[in-house]
Amino acid sequence: MLRVAGAGVRARWGSLAGPVAALALGVAVIATMALVLGAASADPHRLPRRFAAVPVVVQADPNLRLRDRYGTPTAVPFASQPALPASVVARFPGAALDRSFPARLPGGPSDQVGHGWASAAFTPYVLAAGRAPVRPDEIVTTGGARPGQRVTVRTTERDAPYTVVGVARPVSDAPQVEHPVFFSDAEAARLSPSVDALVPAGPVSERQLPGVQILTGRSRALADPGALRDRADLTSLTSFLGVAALLSASISLYVTASAFGLSVARRRRELALLRTLGATPAQVVRSVALEAVLVGVVGSSVGCVSGLVGGPLLARWLARHELAPAWFGVPRDAACVVPLTLAFVGGVLVAVLAVVAASVRAATVRPAEAMREADVERAGWALPRRLAGLGALGCGTVLLVAVAVLAPATALDAKTDVELALLIVGGAALLAPTLLPSLVRVLSWPLTRGAGPGALLARERVAAGPRQAASTIVPLVITLGLALAVLGSTDIGQSVRNRGLRAQAASADVVVLPAGGGGSGGGLSAETVARVRRVTGTTGVRRVTGVRRVTGAPGVAATAVTETSVLMREPALTPFHLEAPTPVPFSAIAVDSPAVLGLRVRQGSLDGLNDASVAIDRSWHKRVGETVRMWLADGTPVFAAGRCGLRR
Repeated sequence: MLRVAGAGVRARWGSLAGPVAALALGVAVIATMALVLGAASADPHRLPRRFAAVPVVVQADPNLRLRDRYGTPTAVPFASQPALPASVVARFPGAALDRSFPARLPGGPSDQVGHGWASAAFTPYVLAAGRAPVRPDEIVTTGGARPGQRVTVRTTERDAPYTVVGVARPVSDAPQVEHPVFFSDAEAARLSPSVDALVPAGPVSERQLPGVQILTGRSRALADPGALRDRADLTSLTSFLGVAALLSASISLYVTASAFGLSVARRRRELALLRTLGATPAQVVRSVALEAVLVGVVGSSVGCVSGLVGGPLLARWLARHELAPAWFGVPRDAACVVPLTLAFVGGVLVAVLAVVAASVRAATVRPAEAMREADVERAGWALPRRLAGLGALGCGTVLLVAVAVLAPATALDAKTDVELALLIVGGAALLAPTLLPSLVRVLSWPLTRGAGPGALLARERVAAGPRQAASTIVPLVITLGLALAVLGSTDIGQSVRNRGLRAQAASADVVVLPAGGGGSGGGLSAETVARVRRVTGTTGVRRVTGVRRVTGAPGVAATAVTETSVLMREPALTPFHLEAPTPVPFSAIAVDSPAVLGLRVRQGSLDGLNDASVAIDRSWHKRVGETVRMWLADGTPVFAAGRCGLRR
């Protein structure tokens, strides 16, 4: 049987080129996505840099530890690194304390950050010129200033003059994750009383401290600056690539299955001739299945090689377009074996299952059909597919109208959009064999008038074989339908959000920006905000991602608005909404005088908004006075009472 299958492949290699190409492309897509997903899921993702010279780093646990609705322990990352509790610091006498805080020199890079001089040994940094800082007004820089120069350093507290007493450089030639400014340890403690991490003076036993993580070896990279942000970016990338991989793999596998199924269907007369010569249905199925294995091995091998090339290229493209950290990549090492194996096995299985499903139908071909000249599909196959297609299309249309009329705010939710798109596009794909002949007849009517028999024959061929014609058009329908639905909803959502931001900014007359546009310092210092408040005629100061806005109408108090992030449980927006089982991050703003923003209040009032209350929009489906549970960016739990709903 194997020789028969091999002879069949050699005899029909030209007709099998299409299925092999489809399978190779499909496996290449799966392998590429699997390699990138595997690299994004690896933890930690790179070697330690900030703490490269120390064996152990102690930090607060950057995750919210809880159990989901099913009782499974889970961890939700915070938006920022929590500070170490004083009780934990006290348990490590003699430890070197690390404090990180915004500190930027005029004209310096945006990622400059301040530390105490003791933390220079963590990387390590050594003095290239000058000496270590001792007095409160002395600093050591890593470039951009000379010893003896007097410079102004911007911190969250104020802009103050400091004297540069030294210039430091890292011992390692590896790219650095930050541009530090070193203060004396006492000055660093004054500017940032909280402790972000510590390095124990001696060996640390494997003891479990509640709310603390002890990082050793490669895991020390999790304490590098930006590690939480990089992890959040990779988590978002994993979610994005997961959806993209699912859609791409589904389309690729459907195209592959359709190509193999069409190849078997076109061999009906050949298989009927085998039945005439005495072959049993089981022998026909085995022969076709072995051909599929041979073709699947060849196509999957080509696809895996292509994926091994495409994975690193996709990773570099994602990093170049800031969809992933700049250092992100796909290493060609032993970690690639598992994704490539899964892609290879998946490609072979798809080829075999697609061919076996078609060969089972082909094995029932009567021997007399070998004498038939016409190739017309059998009737009576379409009823289950029509019912499923009508059900999916009807449900999708009804839900789409309901969302547009009854709950328009849910149209901005990406999950709801994808669910509706899957129903509508899936229903259209199932109904393609039924609708395609009529559509072709209508669209080809102008061409059949005076255009010769070619257009007429094409129209009648589609009418005689609607399933084969649909197998060529359905992948295009799925691809374009899902792409337009997802990308269109994303563009509409972004347009609505931009319009909301423009509406909020309409009351501002003047915008005050920090020199250089913010950066890691996060906008204006508290001293600058206080000075702006004292300006005659100033009515409002607003900060959004490092931006503070000044409005000009005398007699109104100023307000500072700071963008932040909170963890909250996601509300179920529709009956089909895939609600997250754990809290998820949401954007939020903190204000001290919300009346200055000019927000339109739908219910309740903004008067008296404080740390124990929250104002939310109506998409949360909450009433005034209800209590919601949330966690701040640093993990602080908050039970807030809803005070109002804002009109979006």
